[in-house]
Amino acid sequence: MSYIDIVNGFWRAHKQQKMSGVAIQIFFYLCNVNNYYRWSEWFYISHDTIANGLSMSTKTVQRGTRELHRNGHITVQKQRGRKPNKYSIKRAWVVSAVHPNVHPSVQSNVHPGVRQIKSIRVIDKEEGVITCRTNETTQRNGTPTPPAKKPRVFMSDLKAQKQILEQRIKALKDAGYEDAWGHNYANKEDKLKAKELRAQLKALEDRMLETV
Repeated sequence: MSYIDIVNGFWRAHKQQKMSGVAIQIFFYLCNVNNYYRWSEWFYISHDTIANGLSMSTKTVQRGTRELHRNGHITVQKQRGRKPNKYSIKRAWVVSAVHPNVHPSVQSNVHPGVRQIKSIRVIDKEEGVITCRTNETTQRNGTPTPPAKKPRVFMSDLKAQKQILEQRIKALKDAGYEDAWGHNYANKEDKLKAKELRAQLKALEDRMLETV
């Protein structure tokens, strides 16, 4: 799952379950922190650090992180003593192979007369993450349910995503070095990651052209 998938999924989930402005600020602040840690599955950060970074009170941050955790946008593991909490964004965003980019907090809107079949409810007891995977939806008369309309895409969102990708590509390039044969990435992992990000950037630019 890429950063773009998480951002798009967050706003789709937000349409179904509105989040407070505080929760939205904290979510994208945590995304920025997670990006700094190269999108590791888990990272540590204290409420005080988040509060200082966003000019909020610690109680406001605690309320916002609880809201995000409760709605399935982040996973939080409280640590003992004065240790900072352990966070995960990737672990919270459980994606079904049948319906990619469907967030656990988004419930299926099934109209009367429509029957869902082969629905699997997956519960992570440790984290309390719930994912509903539906492989097939049919009407009672047996005919397939028409596919849902695609969410509207805003050019401003695409431009913001493009800027983020460009910044990440530049960061990987800046971490490398130049020699007589040209630019070299710091390691093989950075080189592969940069290639992946360039492919995502190309796909995003193609999408922007289709939107115009």
